[in-house]
Amino acid sequence: MGYGMHENVVRGIETPISVRAFVIEHIATRRRVVLVNAEICFYTLGLKHEVVKRLCTADPEAGYTDANILLSAQHTHSAPGGYSHYMLYNLTIPGFQPQVFEKYAAGTVAAILEAANRLQTAEIRYAEADFAPEAEVAFNRSLPAFNANAEITQAFGEHEAHLAIDRTLKLLRFDAPAPSPTVQPKPLGSLNWFGVHTTSLSNDNDKVCYDNKGYAAEYLEQHLRQTHDNPQFVAAFAQDVAGDVSPNYVWDKKKRWMRGKFEDDFKSARYNGKLQYQTANEAFERAATAAALSGDMDSVLQFVDFSCVAIDPQFTDGKIGLRTMPSAQGISFFEGTKEGQFCLKF
Repeated sequence: MGYGMHENVVRGIETPISVRAFVIEHIATRRRVVLVNAEICFYTLGLKHEVVKRLCTADPEAGYTDANILLSAQHTHSAPGGYSHYMLYNLTIPGFQPQVFEKYAAGTVAAILEAANRLQTAEIRYAEADFAPEAEVAFNRSLPAFNANAEITQAFGEHEAHLAIDRTLKLLRFDAPAPSPTVQPKPLGSLNWFGVHTTSLSNDNDKVCYDNKGYAAEYLEQHLRQTHDNPQFVAAFAQDVAGDVSPNYVWDKKKRWMRGKFEDDFKSARYNGKLQYQTANEAFERAATAAALSGDMDSVLQFVDFSCVAIDPQFTDGKIGLRTMPSAQGISFFEGTKEGQFCLKF
């Protein structure tokens, strides 16, 4: 996407970008859900529509719908753009790029079909792990707004920006059931969520790269494929709430924006990815002793017109009858952040 900088174009490839898919089918009900995480900035409605259409054509009996397919992206700003049907996202690309749209659609469909072809009996376990307070993994980049929340009774200072976030990583672990109590289950994959912007690479980067979460996925896959002798093990690092959670915390005097631990952004991305990998591995090992999830499985999709939503009085100082209004882009959006993001120039 080039950070919305019209002069930022692709001039090379630092890493490949991948789509990782998990197809889960309930044994009793045959209901199926699909969880996808791609190393791009975001999925669009148009892209999802194309993915669902192609899946229904490729496997009409599988029951794929708009509701049981969840397409998520880890939000790197260093993957190709131009695949949205909305003008704003294509302004600086420039324009809609059919070849990018096609590559993303085809790659997503291929990943889902490959996962479906590997369906086998499995167990799902859940665990969490917290990043150590000293881990330089994520920082709140908008402390004044965060401190204005009613539940914050004691304001966080700039030196506490790393604590004014959710530092918990949540993980699902997928295992082939053990043939006997004395044999360890065979790990098949994992999917985790932790909120931090995938922006260790700044807007002067002109190479395609999967950034910190991509490095984290690479490290965990390499480790667990070797440890458990499963070359097909899949590890996805999905995005959690990351609106104002940044991997960058050092002011770069030369560039005049925030960066990661090192002057070399790629080194910072690898460092941040290693921190996420280590905590994900901790959660993965912890999940091994957790009880397998049980119960029914279903999916729900809802569209809401956010231009006219009744607002709960708890968010309006007790005033009733208030509603949202049509959206607008304010001046602050174009101003960007202190990391140099979204600084559109005209």
